[in-house]
Amino acid sequence: MSSFFFFISRAGCCFQSYTAADPTNLNLHNPQADEFCKTEKLQIVGYYQANELSTDMDLGPFGRKIAEKIKGQFARAVVLMVDGSKTSVSESDLCLQLLGTDGKPSNQPLTLRDASKAIAFLEQSLNRGAQQQVVDFDAHLDDPSKDWLNSGVVCA
Repeated sequence: MSSFFFFISRAGCCFQSYTAADPTNLNLHNPQADEFCKTEKLQIVGYYQANELSTDMDLGPFGRKIAEKIKGQFARAVVLMVDGSKTSVSESDLCLQLLGTDGKPSNQPLTLRDASKAIAFLEQSLNRGAQQQVVDFDAHLDDPSKDWLNSGVVCA
């Protein structure tokens, strides 16, 4: 299998709980995400997931469904699973497992451009509590005034 790369410029938070992650919300989210991407000339290329249990690295049926839906629009879709069992991020260990859309680990290498700069930015964001300000799409459905794009929450 040949290597490939692309630049991920933005990540969005769709769901922060499995109760929010149901097919109804996924269907509501897609048109808004698609319209945003069209307007900004972006493309949805993948999905990231962090499970509640730090040792759980299973994508699960809903995660696989999301990944397959993305793959239907972008053939080389990627899935990143956050490895919650790791306690710190480094350039050699990003605490992310690259998965196929089927949930199986990929043998492709995962690299991050300007890793030291990105890690420093992540640490600064966590130190200022940015993770407490993130709004998921489900919260936006409950209160449309909440910004599901999280503009200004985590910006370089």
